[in-house]
Amino acid sequence: MMGDRAVDVEEPIEVSDSDESSDFIPEQNFHHGTTRPLDASLEDLPRKKEEQVGLTSDLHQKKYIKCFASDLPSGQFDKFKIKFDAKPTDIDEFCKMLKEKKPIQGGPVNNIIETFKQFIKEHLGDLSIDLNSVTEKAKKHFETRNKDNDIEGIEKKLNFAAFNDLKREAFDKIRLSTRNVNKFYTQTIRSEEYNNDEDMLRLLSHWITAVNEFMRSCIDVVRSILHPQMVKTTKGERETEQNTREIVFQSLFTSFSKMFLLHTRPQRITYKTLLEYYVTSEPDVLFEQTFNLSGAEPATPLMMICEVKRDEPRLKGSRQNHALGEMVPTKTIDQIGTELLCECSGSYFSPGAVGILCLRSQILFLFLDISYEHLIAIEKNMPLDNMNGRIRYTDYFDILKPSDRLKVMDIMFYMARIQTLDFIHPF
Repeated sequence: MMGDRAVDVEEPIEVSDSDESSDFIPEQNFHHGTTRPLDASLEDLPRKKEEQVGLTSDLHQKKYIKCFASDLPSGQFDKFKIKFDAKPTDIDEFCKMLKEKKPIQGGPVNNIIETFKQFIKEHLGDLSIDLNSVTEKAKKHFETRNKDNDIEGIEKKLNFAAFNDLKREAFDKIRLSTRNVNKFYTQTIRSEEYNNDEDMLRLLSHWITAVNEFMRSCIDVVRSILHPQMVKTTKGERETEQNTREIVFQSLFTSFSKMFLLHTRPQRITYKTLLEYYVTSEPDVLFEQTFNLSGAEPATPLMMICEVKRDEPRLKGSRQNHALGEMVPTKTIDQIGTELLCECSGSYFSPGAVGILCLRSQILFLFLDISYEHLIAIEKNMPLDNMNGRIRYTDYFDILKPSDRLKVMDIMFYMARIQTLDFIHPF
């Protein structure tokens, strides 16, 4: 994950035709898709390698600064002429916008989706964990556990009692929800309701496995807060603090996505020339379409990426009508924006791209809306006059709260339909 790794931005490098470092600048025709939109005509395809997007004829005479998406210098993203919206987009409007860009026909699949929506609503409706409360009570316990005088000793006992009560309450909620959902699954199988529906039995098996994995991830998150480890801070390589590692929240989000019949793919690295920078992008989580039905494309399109951070949003309570910059550090905003830009060429929504930003248990959706001409100009380091891209984003939703889980169901199941071609494929 980029958040756990500090990388120095190197000096500009110059590559000539005789330079043996050609491995450093590979062809920008990545295994996840070409640099043209998926619906472009064959006439739009490059005639030869030197004409591919990002591989200009004078590439080897230029200097490029190599960096990771997480280490793009401050202010550089603004030079791409891409702006984040001033206010979040309503989640329903956001989902509607995606469906208009890539419509999917209805049919029997809608019955499958509605069935699993009902499963989630009924059998996970009681699972609610407030990580802010867990964190605050754990913090108070750690602050007073070594105090021994009479006055502070009373506070120590009270905080210790609250700490233990919190632990029991959180674990009991998870245990009870797990038992109830597994009981439901056993009863459903025994009822033989879906015996004649092989697809539904397969999806149901996948779903119950994902739910149990999600419950285990919930336990891991709570336990990591109650019993934190020493991890590196974001301030420096040698500084440490007691905190939860990002991988714990990454596992939580991954298991959550599986409950909506989505499948994550192994991490990969994408390389892109963006103006004078040669950028390495490595999102924490990615979702690709299972199969590519277009013979003109060499690989399956990317559906969306996810970047995970262990820091919570800056604002507490309602986040409606707040700009993204008020909730998230500029460095994080630039990173997710750069990663979206790097993935545009191979995106299912090309030349746009969909992403998720996950802060602890809070997620928001993003969409980079950019023209193909704008994308080419950035990759070829051409003037960007009169070009403007835009990144839309939604409010935050807490995946550990029932009401918020219900709000993101439509967009998650929409992505699952795209990935598995209406649940035809089991992976």
